[in-house]
Amino acid sequence: MNRGAALIFALVVVLISSLFILAMGTFALQHLYLEQTESDYGTALYSAEAALNYELNKISRDPYQISGPTCAADNTSAGAYNGTLSNAPCSTVAFPNPSNDPVKVYVTHSDGVDPWLPGSNMIVWASGTHNGVSRRIEAFAGPEGLGDTYAIYGASSLTLNSTATINGNIGTAGTLTNNGLTSLNGTCFLETSSAAYNGVTPSWDTLRLPNATPWPTVSSVISTVFPESSGYPDPITYIAGHNDDFRTISPGITSIMSRDASGNLAPFDTQHFSASDPALNSTVFSDNHHWIVLIGDGSTAPNGMTRGSTLYFTHISLGPQDTLEILNNLPSGYPDSTGAFHGPVRIIVGPSGGTSTSPVIDLTKGNLITHDPHAAALTLYNATAGTAKLGDAVVTTMNDFNPSGGVQNVLPIILYAYNGPTDPSTLGIHVVGNLNLWGSLVADRIMVNGGNMTVTGNNPNQSQISDSRQYIVRYIIKSFWLERNPLANYGLGSR
Repeated sequence: MNRGAALIFALVVVLISSLFILAMGTFALQHLYLEQTESDYGTALYSAEAALNYELNKISRDPYQISGPTCAADNTSAGAYNGTLSNAPCSTVAFPNPSNDPVKVYVTHSDGVDPWLPGSNMIVWASGTHNGVSRRIEAFAGPEGLGDTYAIYGASSLTLNSTATINGNIGTAGTLTNNGLTSLNGTCFLETSSAAYNGVTPSWDTLRLPNATPWPTVSSVISTVFPESSGYPDPITYIAGHNDDFRTISPGITSIMSRDASGNLAPFDTQHFSASDPALNSTVFSDNHHWIVLIGDGSTAPNGMTRGSTLYFTHISLGPQDTLEILNNLPSGYPDSTGAFHGPVRIIVGPSGGTSTSPVIDLTKGNLITHDPHAAALTLYNATAGTAKLGDAVVTTMNDFNPSGGVQNVLPIILYAYNGPTDPSTLGIHVVGNLNLWGSLVADRIMVNGGNMTVTGNNPNQSQISDSRQYIVRYIIKSFWLERNPLANYGLGSR
């Protein structure tokens, strides 16, 4: 009797054990399947990200899309790249594309529909598929230019001798001197092992980089964005003879004008200023009360981008009662009172080199007027050895998008004055007095003295337009990256 009970008990134990083992096995299999599914979804996402990085890398190798089909953008869905990254054209980077999965990637204009124009913002659409699982992402991307990484960069030295608020990154590959009064809302990059603080060591976020940024000289920038200058010994010489000074933009409107007593655009006083000697210097403004207006051409260039105006001067210097107005980058469909549309304004100060240590750009007096704080910044290149001085000029930024929104006293400008290493006694940019700047300052040596300065770099409020002469370093993700579902709705597949 006891032996029978023991047998029954043993059978029950075996049954329970078997059920437990079966349950554990089922759980293990389900967990394994779940892990495999999660792995497939993760791997598909990695492939999509690899495709996105591939597309940006490829386009960055030919930022202006002028070398033919080799590194051409995969423009619109109809022109998407479908395949594996191991066979993708124009790629020298080993992208982590797991299992060599198939991907699809293309770009569009930032509206998500129209074809993308080189030099402008874009939406990058990418998908990756792994073991039947597809995931689709999109990212808002655009060009990174000379003024996008740093608010202020002094290659050999950056000296901050007055109260300053800097919203953005600063950097140097040499010496950074700070008197302890600067507020930095960003990161200070010390490039190379020899870069160092001099004097007070600030409590900023500091990051050391192994290599210095390879800034191009102004001449190199001009030769890149004006390839037609290649036959000249110096690209700046080409600009001196092939600029847009006094070019007709529309009937009655030229790139350099003035304003009459009623505030209307009028021909400039060519008695002191002529196309044969385009120099805004002390002679031009010797009697003060001059009002000069520089106007950007808003027409479309042959490459489909905004043409803009490229103006060449040997000096820019304002007297106490002078006014310099930059009329550029009004929004599409927003003409001024004359019916003209406006594009970017680029100012190039030359000739190249020289030994002058006196300011060739002096914006420390007079009045500066720009249009709309959200317009793309004025680009000012100094190719000379002279100093560019900024400071106490009265700045007024008209709110053209919203005339009832008042004005803001900010100067949207990218001042680029890097021409290689310079003599320690020479300053590329010298800021004196008060300044509220939206944009970027780049030179070999920069000093800030006196007054209160605020610099806001890489301002997200400033618009990005398709500038036909914009210097592009590369294309990067600008603001957002997200996943789109359901995937099947976009023809990219689903599980």
